[in-house]
Amino acid sequence: MRVEVTDAVPEADVLAFPVSPKGLPALVGDEDAKRVAEEEDVGSAVGRTAVLYPNGDVAARRVVLVGLGPADELDADALRTAAASVAEAAERVGGTLAWVLDDSLPPSEQARAIVDGLLLGSYDPGRWKTGAKSDHPFERLVLVGGTEELKAQAERAATVADAANRARD
Repeated sequence: MRVEVTDAVPEADVLAFPVSPKGLPALVGDEDAKRVAEEEDVGSAVGRTAVLYPNGDVAARRVVLVGLGPADELDADALRTAAASVAEAAERVGGTLAWVLDDSLPPSEQARAIVDGLLLGSYDPGRWKTGAKSDHPFERLVLVGGTEELKAQAERAATVADAANRARD
């Protein structure tokens, strides 16, 4: 999986917004996303998702809101679980996933956890069986709101997670 870092929300197949109990990241200006996150109380449980189908306002085929759970329980494991939930909710879309970083944890810790969750969480132990999915659904991960040094850390995490999945096979 290729990893990129950018300051602005790019065009992507899936756009993931982490939702903490205090709401969506400041970068998110979509009123529909804010309304759905509040109505469905997405931020209250780790890995709770809501999939939105944008009507052209956002440059993505799907928008996935994913809960991070209570603020006092937020750690890298919660982000791994959230990223795995996004992979599961949007696996049929695949392609490019853009993840909007927030201020919940240090960016380097977020990047590693997101990559681990996407790659390790989308692993299928039955992939050698007939009709199983062939590989993880996302070819490219774009971290929105990070720095270039974050890219190297995320790429290393992707290499380690890919190796772990090969060892599982």
